[in-house]
Amino acid sequence: MKRLLVIVAVLMLLLPLSLFAQAAKEAPTVAELVPDGRFTTTRKITVEVFDRGVDDGRTPAEDNVWTEWIKAEVLKAYNIDVTFVPVPRWTETDAINNLLAAGDAPDVCYTYSYPTVQQYAAMGGVTDLAPYVEQYKHLLPNLFDLLEDINVYNNLDPKTGTLWALEARQFYPHRNSVFVREDWLNKLGMAKPTNQAEFEAMLKAFKDNAQLLLGADASKMIPMSISVDIGWMGDPLTTSFVPEGLSDELLWALGYDDRRIMWPGYKEGIRLLNKWYNLGYIWKDFPLYPFGDQTYHDNLVRSGFVGAFMHNWDYPYRAGGIDIQTTLAQTGGSFIAVDSFPNDAGLYRKYLPSTTGDRKIFFPNTNKEPLASLLYLEWLSDIKNRKYLQ
Repeated sequence: MKRLLVIVAVLMLLLPLSLFAQAAKEAPTVAELVPDGRFTTTRKITVEVFDRGVDDGRTPAEDNVWTEWIKAEVLKAYNIDVTFVPVPRWTETDAINNLLAAGDAPDVCYTYSYPTVQQYAAMGGVTDLAPYVEQYKHLLPNLFDLLEDINVYNNLDPKTGTLWALEARQFYPHRNSVFVREDWLNKLGMAKPTNQAEFEAMLKAFKDNAQLLLGADASKMIPMSISVDIGWMGDPLTTSFVPEGLSDELLWALGYDDRRIMWPGYKEGIRLLNKWYNLGYIWKDFPLYPFGDQTYHDNLVRSGFVGAFMHNWDYPYRAGGIDIQTTLAQTGGSFIAVDSFPNDAGLYRKYLPSTTGDRKIFFPNTNKEPLASLLYLEWLSDIKNRKYLQ
């Protein structure tokens, strides 16, 4: 009986490999293009798109004016019929894992998780892009101009020559800013905080003056908000504890995680945040909301109950017309960006990410239209199309 169970278990483990291999065998050869660059017969591809929900009046990620324009233009340019497939942004790694395992992943996928790509590549579930990139490079001038070799070949294995994913490019290397309620500072007669001590004094003042600042809603006072993604939303503070003068080599070696949790001094920043939490300066319920759930946090900020937070450099101004800043302005509130956390050298050091490496673009082995998929990326890389979409 035990032997039978072992055999069944092994067969179940081998099933995904056989599916991937079968997909590879059945993938047809790509057709040639006609002189004007279009396919002679319509090609169909599916493309992943991050679904960030429809809160705040957003339209569905896969069905809106932008996706309709893209579909029409790509069909006109290359005779490629595009279908967008929504994947939840905040659980995208799990979602892509499930889609890959089921053989249902879109033809063009992207993810922040390169280990996920590697895992399925090792099982034969991801297309090796190296031969296609080389064979059709002359058809992809915009893609190469945009990504440059460093992003196209960043994941090229020097031993095997395989290329499982292209690296997306970050146009603007940016990080997070510190935002505080300017109107509250004015009401309390306080200057913008320029260091940790002043920032802490500000938080204390917000808490102690809840009645003045919020009136009947004093019990809802949150001097500072944060989320379970401490490494992101606490970044301006935690990185201020990183000693000045560390070598690029050391920071690179310890920087495998973009939350920088291994950098020297980081835990001292966490210690200070923990102190502020225990003093009642930080939103007490933030641990109850999972990674990526910004809805409740944002609603608290929009409602005017939050005095400070750290987030993406443009966060208060996103979603024009219904953004945080515009909403608060209706009741006289406003956020202002401040530099409050100098390092040990007195510098407001900003550690910006590289423009190389962000989301990883890959094709699952179920993709039967690798050329059409590359031409879709080529179309998206054209400066005219990018400018229109931006």
